[in-house]
Amino acid sequence: MKKTRNTIVAIIVLLANFISSPSFGQIKITAPPVMVYITADEFKTNMRKLCEEHVNWTRNVILCMVDSLPGKDQTIKRLMQNQVAIGNAMKAYYGEAKGNELSKLLKTHIEIMMEAINYAKLKNTPALHASTVKWYANADDISLFLNKANPYCALTELKLILHDHLTLTIDEVRFRLTQNYDADVITYDHVQSDMLEISDMLSDNIVKQYPTKFEAGCPPISFK
Repeated sequence: MKKTRNTIVAIIVLLANFISSPSFGQIKITAPPVMVYITADEFKTNMRKLCEEHVNWTRNVILCMVDSLPGKDQTIKRLMQNQVAIGNAMKAYYGEAKGNELSKLLKTHIEIMMEAINYAKLKNTPALHASTVKWYANADDISLFLNKANPYCALTELKLILHDHLTLTIDEVRFRLTQNYDADVITYDHVQSDMLEISDMLSDNIVKQYPTKFEAGCPPISFK
């Protein structure tokens, strides 16, 4: 009983000292962040948004470069932000390093495209051919990365669909350069639908790979 009484007295003394101290009232207790979860359908929608941004801002860069429009640097910067956002979206499943690696591959994809457009405008055929070869090799690197990260992403299918995407983008640039605007618009429509197909394939395969995460929802995609 005496030991208990002494313990109570000691606690009261500690509380009294704490309340009388200058720091009392300055300590803020922060509630833990509330994680909002999304469903598989919401995840698919968010992935579509990122991929639509990819083709939309790529289109803007093509127009700025081919037609020498103002705002090129700002448009390129925004397109590069999209590549980072796509990598960030993968971090919840494949980790920080893998997400950054994907962003790096996608940034290279954009850099090679801009290089190829410059050579096309200069009509430097040998340099344009070399850039195109490098561009397809980068698409193969992206395909291999996605295949290693997710066994449901078949390597052959990935290479095929990404090569088709590059071919359509090359046609888009070519028609713009030759001022064949009807074909340019039609090709851009194909680019959009093609990218949505890629987006759906990736999101569906991630849901297959991590089904339990989507039973109760999964962390939201970061768009930063």
